[in-house]
Amino acid sequence: MTEVHDIGIGRVWRDADGLIHLRYAPGAYWNVPEHVEWEALIDELRGGEPVFILADMGVKGLSPEAKKLSTSPEYEAKLAACAMFGSSAVGRLVMNLYLRVQRPSFPLQAFATEDDARDWLVRMRGKRAAG
Repeated sequence: MTEVHDIGIGRVWRDADGLIHLRYAPGAYWNVPEHVEWEALIDELRGGEPVFILADMGVKGLSPEAKKLSTSPEYEAKLAACAMFGSSAVGRLVMNLYLRVQRPSFPLQAFATEDDARDWLVRMRGKRAAG
């Protein structure tokens, strides 16, 4: 059985393929305490290996302080890839604009559906395993 972790911004679990899922709670806002709680859980779940994150685009916002933490080299080193999904064309547009400016050190991509996001992450995981 999959263990689900309830944290301040939503629910987190690891699936059978080793992907870490994040489902934001309605109105979730990412601030420093939420980032610290999330990062501690990632450290627990990752077993020393970078993780593959599958997240919805349901977050309401991100504070400048939390953004600084979530773009730090120390945090980014914990992530192998991240796929975000959401049916909102505006959400995907904002994510794609963010990617043009931010350029994270790990692959990050936005998708319309969870299935497309998951398929991409599984392919990314396969490429990483193949070396």
